[in-house]
Amino acid sequence: MTLVLEDGSGVAGADTYATLDEFKAYWDLHGETTAVKEADDCKMEIALRIATQYLELSCGPVFIGFKRTKAQGLHFPVNSGVRNDGFTLDTTEIPQEVKDAEFELAERSLAGTNLFDPDQVGGVGSIQSTTKKVGPIEKKTEFTEAGQDIETNFPKVNQILGQIIHDFSGFSPVIRS
Repeated sequence: MTLVLEDGSGVAGADTYATLDEFKAYWDLHGETTAVKEADDCKMEIALRIATQYLELSCGPVFIGFKRTKAQGLHFPVNSGVRNDGFTLDTTEIPQEVKDAEFELAERSLAGTNLFDPDQVGGVGSIQSTTKKVGPIEKKTEFTEAGQDIETNFPKVNQILGQIIHDFSGFSPVIRS
């Protein structure tokens, strides 16, 4: 099934922010992984759809701006939005950060990561919880066991998206022109 590309016009039914060629070019530039090299076009398209779905479900509520139309399939393009670096988004713009995050997540999907299941963070023996009690004194520390999942964590994707996620620090960004 062919990808339905969001091209900046608010495409109803869009299921990706990027083309297959853009995905391949990204990994040519950043060093193809085994998962990308071994995947055929069909698997790459499925991975792009899964990555976009993950982005929309996990980041959609905190992406900057508001959808231009109710009918558009994905969050971007937006009516207006001010990035955390102060620049405003054009009303037809798909931020490159969204595409880059989609590419990173699609690669993870091709490598076998189920994006909707948690990654193990910290590995075996990481602190899972601590309890402190003052009187009578008690201190309890629980550690993770092999195969135990704690939370979903895609730190590179989080950093890529940093400029287009609402900044909840309490400071308003300065708008650059």
